[in-house]
Amino acid sequence: MAERRAVTDDRCSRPEFLRRLRRRALGPGLLARTLVWCLVSGWPLMLACGDARTADSAESGAGDTTVLEQPVRIAVTSDVLHWLVLELLEGGVVVEVLGGSSGEVPTPENVLSAASADLILLQGAGFEPWLDQVSLPPSRTVDTTADLDLIPLESDRHSHVGGEEEHSHGRFDAASWHDPARWRQQASRVTQALGGLARVDSQRLDQRWLALQERFEALDAGFRDLRAALDAGPTPVLVAEGGFRYLADALGVRYEAVDDLGALDAHEVGHLRRDRSERIIVLDTNAERSLDQELSVVERVQLDDLVVTRDESPPDLLGRSEANLQHLAEIFQLSANQ
Repeated sequence: MAERRAVTDDRCSRPEFLRRLRRRALGPGLLARTLVWCLVSGWPLMLACGDARTADSAESGAGDTTVLEQPVRIAVTSDVLHWLVLELLEGGVVVEVLGGSSGEVPTPENVLSAASADLILLQGAGFEPWLDQVSLPPSRTVDTTADLDLIPLESDRHSHVGGEEEHSHGRFDAASWHDPARWRQQASRVTQALGGLARVDSQRLDQRWLALQERFEALDAGFRDLRAALDAGPTPVLVAEGGFRYLADALGVRYEAVDDLGALDAHEVGHLRRDRSERIIVLDTNAERSLDQELSVVERVQLDDLVVTRDESPPDLLGRSEANLQHLAEIFQLSANQ
């Protein structure tokens, strides 16, 4: 009987034992220790596993748990720089355009986003008139035309009383990309800046720069050949609304900027000529523009100013420059035959 009571008492005591165990497990001391242990060891491990799964899901069928690197972020201020960066960095790059093609002031959100980019590339030469209104990190900001031989704007050329030589206070034409030699210098500066980023494949960057250099050299050689042909005959006068000073400089011809080609008339053309033998060639980027009927003696060539709209990816701007050279060669050959 004693043995039976012992068994019976043991069986009867199990529920009470379990109840005591639960109370002990849920007691404030053990509960606190349990929470601390989970925080220190268990939960970070669970979170780390969760992050790895998220990164793995971003892989396109890779099947591993490699965490993807963030893309290189580059902020630029011109279409030309946008195109250059995409040409030099094949992938893994996000390019943000700061401001607009005509120098519009960027929004505060635009500036804030650009300020956190890995690199900020400025067109320079006064292309960003809003630059003194914003704050950008100097260590990550590069003026890509700082070392170029820039052309001052005619409106900024002046002299002071006392016979001082004519000079400029720093207002330049920013469209240096219309001269392939200067554009190549700018592209080299961009390549150097990109090569300084730790997450850029320098070997791949060098390969793409060499390929781009060959195209720049071919374009520059074409301009030099055309310049040599022009030197052998009557020098034409290039007339445009602006932006083609560097093109005229590359060809060694005179350039005249006008406010509105649509308002150009025979009287104004007469003032543009320095002598009656000079031929006037109008450079126009508006294919739908109608010129004055009295200007039938004025030749006109359709060119692309290498500016694209914000809602499209930059096309092959170097290809557009090559096409511009072909159009110029055709119109100048026509001039020589007349």
